[in-house]
Amino acid sequence: MVTPAGIITTVAGNGYGAGLGIGGYTGDGGPATNAELMYPQSIYVDKSSNLYIADFNNSAVRVVTPVPSNTNHITVADEQFTLYPNPANSVITITASKNIDAVKIYDLTGQLLSEYTRQNGKTALLDVSNFANGLYFITVLSNGKTTTKKAIINK
Repeated sequence: MVTPAGIITTVAGNGYGAGLGIGGYTGDGGPATNAELMYPQSIYVDKSSNLYIADFNNSAVRVVTPVPSNTNHITVADEQFTLYPNPANSVITITASKNIDAVKIYDLTGQLLSEYTRQNGKTALLDVSNFANGLYFITVLSNGKTTTKKAIINK
């Protein structure tokens, strides 16, 4: 996963054999970051936030199930923001106790896809009806602070 700031976080695979053309097939049933993959080629996220990885050289589809967490709140400048629904299919609503200055939507590569500036309110409605199914990053700017939250589009 790559954040809009360019920070790379591993969500699956332990890196064994990366760049050497080798890998493995271990780690099922444990933390996804302990798994050995062999040439993962593509991913898909379903309505339940399960991540499917096409493990090409192992001829397998690996499944990463989400860890329960508070997926509905993000913190910006010590204020609670609510982002819903998540997963979404056409509109994402962000509500806050203070004014939202801007909201940006990025894809997994960190490319800016959409930007909503000067919301001048405590609610932002994001039209995601033209977005493909997948994982996106929503960055909220308020009082000079930014926080990024993941959102899933699934139609």
